[in-house]
Amino acid sequence: MKTKEFIEKVEELGYLVKYYGFYIYIDNHNKELIAVVATHEYAHMSVNYKGYELLGNDDREDLFNLIVEYTTTPVKNRKDERRRK
Repeated sequence: MKTKEFIEKVEELGYLVKYYGFYIYIDNHNKELIAVVATHEYAHMSVNYKGYELLGNDDREDLFNLIVEYTTTPVKNRKDERRRK
């Protein structure tokens, strides 16, 4: 899964996304941290945050599955291809 696609899907679920180069931070609308996902490492993420614990089971499962799909994509396959002129 491409990083851009991951961010779009997380936002479609209703979460706020902050992308700072090597990490993607996912917050709820109260700006409580839900998850942190590494963009430069394989299978590296954390959901050990109060915001994640406050999610309902269905919301937690949807977000977790999306994070796992992204983080298990090889790092080299996450980048969007640049257009050539």
